[in-house]
Amino acid sequence: MRFTAYQDISDEELTALGLSRDEVEKTAVLVSGGRRFRGAAAANAILWSMPAWRPLVILIHLIPVLLLFEHLGYRLVARHRGRISRALGLACCRDPV
Repeated sequence: MRFTAYQDISDEELTALGLSRDEVEKTAVLVSGGRRFRGAAAANAILWSMPAWRPLVILIHLIPVLLLFEHLGYRLVARHRGRISRALGLACCRDPV
């Protein structure tokens, strides 16, 4: 698995992956085996790839309110990711160039 900031990917590479710049600026996208997972679903797919975290993913999907909170939490963090990143002294969510 490789994490890449969308700012480091050219428009041509995004197009080859079936993605648009606008799309990746708004939400995390995981491309795996030709499938695309967005937002909280991307986080779940990453967790699912690690066997120790699979019970959590199963639990989240078995209890609908947890899935709702996960999606709402993802949207809240995504909306404020730049501010959160700066507050934590990180450069991983830098502003678009």
